[in-house]
Amino acid sequence: MIKDRGEKVRNSDRIISLVLTVFSVLGYSVSLTFKGTAGLLPQLVFACLFIASAALMIQSGRKTSSPLPTEWKRWFLSAGLIVLYVIGVSVAGFYLATFVFIAVTMYLFGVRQAALLIGVPLGFNLLVYVIFAHFLGIIVPAPLFL
Repeated sequence: MIKDRGEKVRNSDRIISLVLTVFSVLGYSVSLTFKGTAGLLPQLVFACLFIASAALMIQSGRKTSSPLPTEWKRWFLSAGLIVLYVIGVSVAGFYLATFVFIAVTMYLFGVRQAALLIGVPLGFNLLVYVIFAHFLGIIVPAPLFL
């Protein structure tokens, strides 16, 4: 019989890590059948998923305190922010929506330094612009009002 909430969380983590491990191995094996370099990105994603699931399995073996209810509130707020972000990308455009999403999420998780709240989203947007728009020639979603 499961005695406490922490044990329930650890058991859930073990099950999830096993499912993710099986999924990552199957996905990686399927991506090996892709022709040419088409399988490189899926292989990288599935390898990272395998590493993350192994880390979750290791973490689930450790005794830790269960998350506080306020932590769950933050995670649910984050899920709501993701929905708003998806809507915001189509309305305000990728760069503005991404800047606001990253800044608000950082603030929600405790970052209070103005330099970080402005610098990180700005740096991320700059990095995305250079990689996608400049090097790859991919246009990200523009705002509706332009």
